[in-house]
Amino acid sequence: MKLTPHFFKPEPDRICSDKLHGSTMQRTYEQTPGQHPTMLIECVKRVTLDEIKEAKYTGTANFVVDKFFDLKMAIDSDNYASCGLRIDGHAHLAKNEDNEQEDVLAAGEVGFEEGKLHAISNDSGTNLPPGIGEPFGEEHKNQAVKAFELQLGAAAMKGVKYYSHGKDGELPKVITL
Repeated sequence: MKLTPHFFKPEPDRICSDKLHGSTMQRTYEQTPGQHPTMLIECVKRVTLDEIKEAKYTGTANFVVDKFFDLKMAIDSDNYASCGLRIDGHAHLAKNEDNEQEDVLAAGEVGFEEGKLHAISNDSGTNLPPGIGEPFGEEHKNQAVKAFELQLGAAAMKGVKYYSHGKDGELPKVITL
């Protein structure tokens, strides 16, 4: 199946233009004696599928798929950057090498059990990707699945569930791959 890429833009209030909130910088801390360390540079702590597998991680992670079908993931720490957005969220994951936020091919959350992928969803408040049955909803699903399949192989996708959240607030549709 040949995909015609469709890109999803961030919502206007979900754009971070702060060059210090990038995915390519390291987190550094300043320690004042007797006080908690202060983060000087806020950046995404990305994880790879290999790291998740090796750690036998159980839980969820945020993901985006960039224009090259590269998968970027981070375990959400619920920490917020000074721009008001979650540091390990979709807005910061979608930044390129120049720390500029880009449109994405797919965005959402993924679930793992003991390092094995078991669920993909389109749950992203930054990009609000459409659900199945909505315009470009099928394209979003296909683009998300392709990114994981490129790294894990087709066999690893068998039995993975895709949770499709619609904009109408209904319960998600569940598709078993």
